[in-house]
Amino acid sequence: MGRFPSGQRGQTVNLLAPPSKVRILLSPKGANAYAFSTLFLYLVCPMSEIFYADGLHFECQQCSHCCRHEPGFVYLSTADLSNLCRYFNMNESAFIKQYCRWVPYYDNTEVLCLLEKTDYDCIFWNKGCTVYQARPLQCSTYPFWDHILVNKRTWESERAECPGIGKGGLHSFSEIKQKLLLNEKNEPIHRVSSLKEFC
Repeated sequence: MGRFPSGQRGQTVNLLAPPSKVRILLSPKGANAYAFSTLFLYLVCPMSEIFYADGLHFECQQCSHCCRHEPGFVYLSTADLSNLCRYFNMNESAFIKQYCRWVPYYDNTEVLCLLEKTDYDCIFWNKGCTVYQARPLQCSTYPFWDHILVNKRTWESERAECPGIGKGGLHSFSEIKQKLLLNEKNEPIHRVSSLKEFC
């Protein structure tokens, strides 16, 4: 389950630190800048200059490190929340109270995020993902995230941390592009007065 890094809870991420598996060592604002750069590549670069034009190999090796051991953020969109509520047969209010937290976001708002256990494991990790069929989009699209696909160097850097990168079936350019677009549209839920009663 790919998570944005948090340092310790609520603390600033060290942008100079080396990549740490799927915990993106970028602020969401920085990740958005990379999303723009990825979109720019589609618009101005010929396919031959996009390093994954012929696709990329990835198959999860179920090491679970991306779900555990280090603090991170799994942001929830409206669709993510609906899928998880349906999976647990819970209403949104009850689900948010039991499984979520509000965290600061780069635009000075707060967004909805899954809780972590005290050891920083994802709240839904227990010898594997217990909500795999309803896992958030952020998790299901890893490692095809904009900041990882900036260039071959960023991809290889992530490969050094994730044993599934470079293995398994080939994911086509069109499939990768679709995952990037899904992520771009998957806006986390921002806290507004109507939701404050939930926490």
